[in-house]
Amino acid sequence: MKVYVVRHGQSETNLSGKRAGQTDVKLTDQGYKDAMEARRKLCGIRFDRVFSSDLVRAVETARTAIPGVEPETVRELREIDVGRIAGNTNAECRAIFGELFAEYYPKHNYIPFGGEDLPMLKARVFRFMESLESIEGCENIAVFAHGGSIRAMLCYAFGADLGWEKFHTDNCGVSVLEYRDGFWSVWSVNR
Repeated sequence: MKVYVVRHGQSETNLSGKRAGQTDVKLTDQGYKDAMEARRKLCGIRFDRVFSSDLVRAVETARTAIPGVEPETVRELREIDVGRIAGNTNAECRAIFGELFAEYYPKHNYIPFGGEDLPMLKARVFRFMESLESIEGCENIAVFAHGGSIRAMLCYAFGADLGWEKFHTDNCGVSVLEYRDGFWSVWSVNR
C-alpha cells in the first residue's frame, strides 16, 4: 500500500507568519492554487481511501486536490498544539512570553503555554500510522495533514527519531510512503 502524504496549502497564518497550531484557519487564494498543484501531482492515481486532519485548511486542501471525494477526518493528524502561542508571530511571542518562549520554542515544547510537546504529537500520529497498518485491500491512500504531523509520520516510517529539524515540508509538498510485508519504506519526501 502506498500512502501519499500532502501538507495543506498556504493558510492565513502561513501568510502572516503567525503560529496556528490547532487553530482553525482558512486557506489563502495561494493556498487553493497550492492545492491545485497537488491535484496535478496526484493526477492519475486512484485512491482507495482519503484521510485528512479535521482542521479546515487540510480538509479544503483535500477537497480541492481530489475533487468529488469527502476525506475521512482524523483528529490525530492535527498540527502540534501550540497553546497560547497561537495567533502570534515569533516576535510577538518573544515580547509576550520572554525567556519562557526562548527556552521552550526551540524544543517544540508548548506544554508551558497550554499545548503539547513532540512526544505527545508523535504518540497520536503514531496511533494513526498503526491504524494504517491494519487496513487491507487498499493500493493507494492519500493523507492531508500539517508540517508537524507529517514530520512525525516520516519519523515513524523511517523507524527512528532522526531529528525534527531533518524534515521540511512545503505547502502541498507530497511525500510518498509504502507499507508492505510489515515494513515501511519512504519513496520520496516533499516533492
